[in-house]
Amino acid sequence: MKLWLGLGIVIALSLVMLACAGASSGSSSNNSSSGSSGSGGSGSSPTPVTVPPGTLSEQYFGLHIDMGALKNKYPWPSFPFGSIRMTSTGTRWSDIDQGNGVYDFTTLDQWLALYVQHGATNPAGNYQIIYTIYSVPNYISSNPTDLCYYSSNPDSGHPAGSCDPPTDLNADGTGTNQTYKNFITAIANHAAGNGPGQIHYWELWNEPNNTTLWNGTLAQLVRMAGDARSIILSIDSSAQFLTPSPVTTGNPNPAFTTPDGWMSAYLAAGGGQYADIIGFHGYVEPGKPVEGVFGITQGMSNLATTSNVASKPIWDTEIGFGTAYVTDPYMQAAWLARAYLMQPGLGIQRVFWFQYGATNVGTLLNTAETASNPAGSAYGVLYNWLLGAKATGPCTTSGTVWTCGYTLLSGAQAQAVWDSSQTCSLSGASEICTTSSFTADSTYTKYQDLQGVSHNISSGSVEIGAEPILLESQ
Repeated sequence: MKLWLGLGIVIALSLVMLACAGASSGSSSNNSSSGSSGSGGSGSSPTPVTVPPGTLSEQYFGLHIDMGALKNKYPWPSFPFGSIRMTSTGTRWSDIDQGNGVYDFTTLDQWLALYVQHGATNPAGNYQIIYTIYSVPNYISSNPTDLCYYSSNPDSGHPAGSCDPPTDLNADGTGTNQTYKNFITAIANHAAGNGPGQIHYWELWNEPNNTTLWNGTLAQLVRMAGDARSIILSIDSSAQFLTPSPVTTGNPNPAFTTPDGWMSAYLAAGGGQYADIIGFHGYVEPGKPVEGVFGITQGMSNLATTSNVASKPIWDTEIGFGTAYVTDPYMQAAWLARAYLMQPGLGIQRVFWFQYGATNVGTLLNTAETASNPAGSAYGVLYNWLLGAKATGPCTTSGTVWTCGYTLLSGAQAQAVWDSSQTCSLSGASEICTTSSFTADSTYTKYQDLQGVSHNISSGSVEIGAEPILLESQ
């Protein structure tokens, strides 16, 4: 998570579902993803939808889930999703490795059991899991007094020295790297014994261009990637590997301030040979419009197509809004929807939202933590919109109006559209959303709003606002 996300404050949100752009007062979604079908419990699993190759699968919808879910602080997400990335779960290298060859997998096992339990009734099927290898244990850190992430976020749980390389790994990538290899061997063997909940995807390091999370060299990361790949494949030959996921951040090296800038250097250092998937984080800077995600993603897409990794999938493994900057619940829903809609046209195959259960970033729960807020409800609506869909090309913009074209699973043509200059805000107990008029192509005869409610298009004109709507042909 980026440094600025720790600055988020808990905003008291009004969650009364009143009329907003494109929604009818009192209307509610009748999509299954808005109900309880995604929650855990007894009974047989629904049959996941089979989607054609090259379209958006269940796994496009990825999620981070906060520790509160493990402590029964709030309900499991009610909406379907296909992938989970394990950060902020108390399962980092430094959490598990106790030193002297002792590893505590208690929390990891609890999470994997929870994933199996809820995956059994998830409409998207069993979850696919990414485990991120990062956070050096203090006892092996080359700078054990370095505050690292503590300097800006004392409650992060990262121990001192966690951002510094192990003592047995030299700056040029030489050295035994034995402590790391021992950990990788232990966790890969342990995960392989967990049956349906085993970890299939392995990501090396979190935001390596953020110096509070990694203070080492590219050569060291490349060596760690190579060691992890060799060891894990010897235990699980079907495992897949992600590059480290860089983020837009401050870095003393100007070339490393953007995801594509850092990734270009990592690939040049040889990291691409150890990765099956290219990862990045799509966060925009605090207070910047969500449409900045498009530029960040475009930079990663361009890098992949002009390098020796053009055939490898690209995943946005972490993205979300800071609630200190996006305070209105419907603007939060709009932010999430736009972030997910802009990426398929640039070739991104999975997007992982950060995070379910948080209050300071990417919140998907109401303040009572008993049900989804508008952003959480929008996640389920987007799932219904995009499952099995294929982007017809990158999104385009005309002034402040954005459009993203899709061919839906049904074969119908569709276009997501919104006006980035429009806003939503609370006025007393009412939610007021501004709109502008948009002339829809005659191909489109109806549209769905972000509450999942369908409307007919009359006279070829629709009102559009901050929240995207989906225009559909017959």
